[in-house]
This record gives sequence, structure tokens and C-alpha cells, in this order.
Amino acid sequence: MGFTLVPTVTLSVLCTKCREITKFSLDREGFMKWKGGICIQEALPDVSPDIRELMISGVCGTCFDKLFSEGSQDARNENENKGKEGIGS
Repeated sequence: MGFTLVPTVTLSVLCTKCREITKFSLDREGFMKWKGGICIQEALPDVSPDIRELMISGVCGTCFDKLFSEGSQDARNENENKGKEGIGS
């Protein structure tokens, strides 16, 4: 039975909202592709959407869901402003 060792990168990322640190490991090759400009979904397809969002925006999945849930203040403000574009200009 053979084993294949895959080089990894371990990151600890602080959520900018709740200040929780999330530690995770990634495929080094995929991480370097992303850092080189490849779309994160393409470079790291096996990484969860929550971790990818944390890597991109610095916001953990729980905080992201709270920020952009249907009833959140940010979502309400965004919806209110959609119809106001171009008014008064």
C-alpha cells in the first residue's frame, strides 16, 4: 500500500468581525495558484466555501451568514438603495 505525500500550507486566519481564529491546512500547489491570480474556486476546489470566503474577505462563514442573511441590516440597506440609483442625478 503506497502513500502520496501532498505538500500543504497551514494558515491561521482571524475573522475581522468576531475575532475568532480559524486554523486550516491547504494543498500548497492550489494555494500558490490562487496567490498567483487563479480564481480561488478553481485553485482550491476541495476547500469549503466558508474557508474560501474567510481567505478572500477575512470574514468567517458564521459572520458572513449573519451579515448577509435576509433580515440583516446590511441586506436591508442594500435592497433599499437598489431603487434609488439615478434619482437626483
